[in-house]
Amino acid sequence: MNITLHRRLVLWVLGTAMAAALVLVAAASASAEPITVTTVQKASGTFTETFVCQDELYDITVDDIETNHVTAAGTDEDGNPIPPFTRHYSANGQVLAVPTDGTGPTYTGHYREREQFIAQQFDDFIGTFSYSAVVTARGSDGSMLNFHVLERYSVNANGEVTVEFVKATC
Repeated sequence: MNITLHRRLVLWVLGTAMAAALVLVAAASASAEPITVTTVQKASGTFTETFVCQDELYDITVDDIETNHVTAAGTDEDGNPIPPFTRHYSANGQVLAVPTDGTGPTYTGHYREREQFIAQQFDDFIGTFSYSAVVTARGSDGSMLNFHVLERYSVNANGEVTVEFVKATC
């Protein structure tokens, strides 16, 4: 099973959402007061990659609405968040996947992503990361595509990865 699109979406989402979250957190003045920042934005992107559950290359376009919610114990003098730090992210959107070589079905559908990142401390990281995604699309040939992925990682106070779970199904 190929989950390359999932990995590409995760990197795209992480890059976009974390940059937005850190800019907003950094914009807050240094404070020992807890902070909460929530943003909602439209996003879109186009890239070439194998589409979920497919082996061929596709030109993939995604359009979504993203919600990013960050809480932290406060910010330091440089505007960096002070743990405990939590980030909840969600995206709901549309996907269009067109075969790059012109053969095979074109897929149209929607996807849903959810992500949670919790850091009890940043130095000698302690925390968890959870991610889930669902892609449902219909092919121009009448075929149906359903993709589900669930991931979870946890690191304890000894720096050991105590949970490393990835399950993807087509």
